[in-house]
Amino acid sequence: MMGEKTDGRAVAQQVTDVLRDRFDGAFRDLSPDASLASQGLDSVDVLDALAALEQHFGIALDTEDLVGIECLRDLENLVNAKLKGQASIEKEGT
Repeated sequence: MMGEKTDGRAVAQQVTDVLRDRFDGAFRDLSPDASLASQGLDSVDVLDALAALEQHFGIALDTEDLVGIECLRDLENLVNAKLKGQASIEKEGT
């Protein structure tokens, strides 16, 4: 299961799916480079999205992680980075 979550393409699709689920099916035509604001997300919505992503992927995201997050691709990259960091920590503990 962890391998599926850390594959870049799988993560991208899962991020989109989490956002669609969280925001009641919105983002049907969501481009990875479309701004989140152009999709109608305000800062509170982005915080809700981060909470949903944390729960789905089992990662911890801080409000500082929001710096520079402007589009779906930024969220995907953030999740990928957190998952890779988590995987390297798990390896060190083994």
